[in-house]
Amino acid sequence: MKKRNALIAILLLMAAGLQQALAQKVVLYKTNGETIKFNVSELDSLVFEEVEPVNEETHEYVDLGLPSGTLWATCNIGSEAPEAYGDYFSWGETEPKDIYDTSHYKFNRGSGMMTKYCTVSSFGSGGMTDDLTELLPEDDAATANWGKDWQMPSLAQVEELLDTFFTTSKWTSLNDFYGIKITSKKNGNWIFLPASGYVDGNSIYRRGSFGSFWSRSLREDAPRDAYDSGYMWSGILWGADRRYTGENVRPVRVEKIPRILVSEIILSNQALTLKPEETISITATILPADAFFPNIVWESSNEMVAYVDSEGMVTASFPGTCTITCRAKDGSGVYAECQVAVEEEMVVTPETAPIRMTIGGVTNYVTPFDELMEQTRAWVPPTGFVPYENGNQIIHVAFTKDNEAPRKGYFFRSGENWNMSLEEDEDLVGGDYYLYGYMPYMPNVTFSITDRDGGSTEAEKNADYSAGATITLSNVPTAISQDLCVAIASKHGPDKEHDAGLRPGDFQFTFQGLGGSAAADNYVFMLLDHLYAGLRLRMRVKAEYLALRTIKLKALRLNAKVGSTLSTEKNNITIELKATDGSDPSEDPIVGDITYTPVGEVATDGVEFWSSAEGLELGTDFVENLGDFMPLGVTSLELTSVYDVYDKKGNLIRKNSEAKNSMRISDLLTGQTTTRRDCRYTVNMTIQPTYLYMLSDPDLDSPSVVIE
Repeated sequence: MKKRNALIAILLLMAAGLQQALAQKVVLYKTNGETIKFNVSELDSLVFEEVEPVNEETHEYVDLGLPSGTLWATCNIGSEAPEAYGDYFSWGETEPKDIYDTSHYKFNRGSGMMTKYCTVSSFGSGGMTDDLTELLPEDDAATANWGKDWQMPSLAQVEELLDTFFTTSKWTSLNDFYGIKITSKKNGNWIFLPASGYVDGNSIYRRGSFGSFWSRSLREDAPRDAYDSGYMWSGILWGADRRYTGENVRPVRVEKIPRILVSEIILSNQALTLKPEETISITATILPADAFFPNIVWESSNEMVAYVDSEGMVTASFPGTCTITCRAKDGSGVYAECQVAVEEEMVVTPETAPIRMTIGGVTNYVTPFDELMEQTRAWVPPTGFVPYENGNQIIHVAFTKDNEAPRKGYFFRSGENWNMSLEEDEDLVGGDYYLYGYMPYMPNVTFSITDRDGGSTEAEKNADYSAGATITLSNVPTAISQDLCVAIASKHGPDKEHDAGLRPGDFQFTFQGLGGSAAADNYVFMLLDHLYAGLRLRMRVKAEYLALRTIKLKALRLNAKVGSTLSTEKNNITIELKATDGSDPSEDPIVGDITYTPVGEVATDGVEFWSSAEGLELGTDFVENLGDFMPLGVTSLELTSVYDVYDKKGNLIRKNSEAKNSMRISDLLTGQTTTRRDCRYTVNMTIQPTYLYMLSDPDLDSPSVVIE
């Protein structure tokens, strides 16, 4: 063998010498079709080395009963036991190394410019792109180290592994090594992912409390990153990290187990007509009957019209139409639909009984909006709280202790489970805290917190959180599409089915610590109250309007008059929270008025909350055009109508005319002069034909619209 290698080397060198006289280039053709070119002058010698054959039969794998049939390895590359850490790899590299940074990364040139696997020219060396979004076999650490039957998992395979429909995840230990145990709901098989940390530079970070493993999928919008999965005591989720980072590789088999997928879903109802608050159950028949994973999910295209739960129970809310979809979870793409129409019913009764919602480790109760469906009706706000239904929101929180700086973090959803993370790269120590926060988290909003007494020094600002806290949210938009809420109570509970005696004004929270059985007892219960008022605008025209030809309504704009206390765009909002013993549930923890400080131009002429698209078309049924939230203190709403006027022959005689109509809160509601944070204001507006005739009258400056 060695003689043959030497002979080949001599022949190649002779060929190189001949080529030097002709083309000055040497081209090597690889078996995978790739070519390598270089100048002959660059050659010093060619050396052939013996390569140990890859043993492809010594690595164990497990069937987790996943719909795709993916088989996961039982240990990381470089280890021989599930709990062993194994080797660390930069993404796209096939061997461990001493230093993990950009200058030592195989596909980096200069300051973070990629030479391979690049989908955005601004990240590519010399503006290069190659549209490669998954690792090729020669750059796949699993294939290179374990053979052609193995590869690194794709992002889709990682998502499937972490999907709570298919598996459960638990932080635990195996042979004294901490990590995440992922167990199949289908067959009970499991894999263990050790908390091996990660490598940056030449140092290993967070070993024993955190772990991660690479996928083979590139982050296409930011190709300096690749997708991975990170896990710690609070849960596991997929994300992305810099490609040079040293992380583990948990291989999957290339060959998958064939599965019988869902081929058809048949619903008991294809169309429904309901009244508000009416409920009906839709049943689904899954075909074939022996589908490997017959699980389904339900969803509504508009939950403000009708909501559907996980069992197919549909609850009508407000007039309108929506689509209820039943979708197979096995990746087959099969789904079935039911069209739902909710008929108008003007009387809506708010919920009066508290309802508890528990998802994973966080339970949120929110004060109900005082529903004001007609301008003459004013409901008394009900006692208790209702569940916050948008479970995908991120809650921004601060764990505080007297005489200590706050530790800020987040509660967030991953699948059906709630998780927690801190802004600083540290772990939260078990013990007693005072927990304050707000939701939803908004990236451009700054969250600051001091104790109620405040002070000029950092020590004084953090001295006594037991008495309450002052929260400031900076750069909050004046008009907002999300229900902004602040926590008015927080409590620890021993399990997710226990309400922990939660009372307004009680912010004491006991964190159970990390690891082992303690992590299983970290359940959070929170009461939240609205900081904004809700605004719902519903519009229609009388049937006679459709016969008119002399006027065309083109667009509508809705402005809110807010005086001199708000900005046209953003504000700083300050809320003072008083801590109590919770013995009086009626006592409001929010002290005094919420303070708004304008950022930039003051909105003296009002704030635009909504504008229709050009070419507005309204029908005879109410259509909800706005469901946004507005700040407190709004005294009136102003509707601007934009229209064109035609003569009887269809000739345009007036273009883009405007008419303004003001609606004072005091005229719409009994006993209120400004908007309140505990109310949702619903304006049902019907445009009468007489209003349109008045719009077409050149002598009428300000026609009025009828508010029902």
